[in-house]
Amino acid sequence: MKCWGLNTYGELGDGTNIDSNTPVSVTGLGGGVVSVAGGGWHTCAVMDTGRAKCWGYNLYGQLGDGSTVNSNIPVYVSGF
Repeated sequence: MKCWGLNTYGELGDGTNIDSNTPVSVTGLGGGVVSVAGGGWHTCAVMDTGRAKCWGYNLYGQLGDGSTVNSNIPVYVSGF
């Protein structure tokens, strides 16, 4: 999977916070993405395993990992 654009909070999921006007690979997803949802400053992907991963802005717990720490790489959603 690839993302591009603003990357202030790690929205691109490539392990950096560097904006990109060309697509970059999301780190740690591999294959098996069946669905993607984008928020204002975060992104989530449902995997073919039934689990979900999210990355980006997390001040209000948007990533679902039980923390409020931003992540520039995908993290598993707890209990999904």
